[in-house]
Amino acid sequence: MKIRRMLLNYLWLLLALPLAAATSRIYVANAGGNEIDVIDPVTNTVVDVIPNVEAPMVARFSPDGSRVYITAFSENALLVLDRETGKQIKKVPLTGKPDDVAVTKDGKLIAICIYQEPGGLDIVDATSLEKIKTIQIKGGLHDIVATDDSKYAIATSSAGHTLEIFDLQKKEIVWELPLTGAGGPLTIESGPDGSARRVFISFEGFHGFVAMDFATRKLEKISLPDQLGPFTFNGKSCHGIGVAPDGQSLWVNSAPNDAVFAYSLPDLKLLGYVALPKMGLPGKSTPLTAGPDWLTFSGDSKTVYITNRHLKSVTAIDVKSIKEVAVVSVGDSPARDSTLVIPDAAVAPVASASPPTLDYEFFKTRVQPIFLKKRSAEQARCYTCHEERGFGHHPTYLVPLSPGSTFWNEEQSRRNFENVSRLVVPGNPKSRLLIHPLAPEAGGDALHVHMGGRKFASQNDPDWQTILDWVLGKKVTDSSGQ
Repeated sequence: MKIRRMLLNYLWLLLALPLAAATSRIYVANAGGNEIDVIDPVTNTVVDVIPNVEAPMVARFSPDGSRVYITAFSENALLVLDRETGKQIKKVPLTGKPDDVAVTKDGKLIAICIYQEPGGLDIVDATSLEKIKTIQIKGGLHDIVATDDSKYAIATSSAGHTLEIFDLQKKEIVWELPLTGAGGPLTIESGPDGSARRVFISFEGFHGFVAMDFATRKLEKISLPDQLGPFTFNGKSCHGIGVAPDGQSLWVNSAPNDAVFAYSLPDLKLLGYVALPKMGLPGKSTPLTAGPDWLTFSGDSKTVYITNRHLKSVTAIDVKSIKEVAVVSVGDSPARDSTLVIPDAAVAPVASASPPTLDYEFFKTRVQPIFLKKRSAEQARCYTCHEERGFGHHPTYLVPLSPGSTFWNEEQSRRNFENVSRLVVPGNPKSRLLIHPLAPEAGGDALHVHMGGRKFASQNDPDWQTILDWVLGKKVTDSSGQ
């Protein structure tokens, strides 16, 4: 996949969008792949891709939005990128395989969970980008959050079955709390002064979460409802938990229910739930579930984003109505998602940014023939279903061929160009025209069945690559492929 060229060609999408007082982006780490997808929460489309990061664990950010911090599981390193240019500023060596990251709100420290045994917390100075301390623990660290007052980091240990609280000023463990299972995602309910009021923790072996009063360390267990469909306890029952930025609600994933639940704060009253998507499998009576993993919120708290690890997608849910508003296709095994909020002062308008254009001649001579081509002896042509006299339940965007003709004339080609262009966001490789007829296992749209069959089994298919070239703005006269 021509990721570098894609990044250059559709960077305009990120730059040309209207920017509010605080613009936010949702970063999705595709743990089974080599890239991080970036979603615009206004349009709920992928507008950027960070390529060439093998098995990314998470992306976190400097408070001013200028830097992106990524843990690379395959490299035992923290990658520091310039957000605007995408260029790597530094690769910081770590003491073992990393997992989650927390950045203090004052921007001074970066705390990295070391998952590899014996486990610990690496602390990096955000100014020098040098590791300044490793705090060892018994068992690898999994997830971490920092308090808004930048005083503490709170982390869960999978192997140690503990909750660890670190004093970031003294850079030492101040206390730990035993858990009855491997610790998982956690989140903080903050007080007005930025201190931790309560910590909500998930762990294996319990279908629910624990609310811990930070001052008294008193625990309260809250069980998730189990009445939604066939309940199968699988250990990792609650994975993905978060407090909305406005502090008004808590959202919790349930793998057995294949759903996400919403609770009001501070009273923890159940508000409702949203069932996550499923995908039918040929010859199987049981559908493939979403496999909810992590969750995050848009900066304005209006939308919550759930990663569907099994389906290569992210579900966007309206927080107020508790209803699904979009499903966004992303890369392989999407796991942690996180929110970048870019302050208005950090975003400068780019007058020269311009979108790639869809070339008519390239469409007419290279793309159109694909619509008339049989992919195999078993598959019908695109034209059969999608011409304007085709089946009523199919989108019709191809002009009928004239009687006796085997190809479209100039006027008809122009109309096809206009119609098909509506299925494309120029420069965006996640455009409907590319992902809808692509096999799900190759990165296609797993949530909407293509009635004509998956025309492309792989992104390496020459015809799929030709359509991609057109979407990215290639011209007939452009021999370089840019």
